Amino acid sequence: MCMSEVGRVVEIRDRAEAVVDVAGRRRTVSTVALVLDGVAPAPGDWLLVHTGFAVEVLDPQEAAPLAQLARELRDTEGTG
Repeated sequence: MCMSEVGRVVEIRDRAEAVVDVAGRRRTVSTVALVLDGVAPAPGDWLLVHTGFAVEVLDPQEAAPLAQLARELRDTEGTG
């Protein structure tokens, strides 16, 4: 099963690529879908990432709790 992840933009590499911190791990993601929709993410923005593509810029008040929940779920993986 593929899940979307919530990450915060650390760096914009070029017009269609960004480095995003997802639960403490940095990943390079494509922002081409956002750019084509006229959205240019900036450092500090929260993104919804699915299979290596940023698909939505999230409101910070919604994104921070989702990111925390994802971290908590990852921390409990394998302890069952």
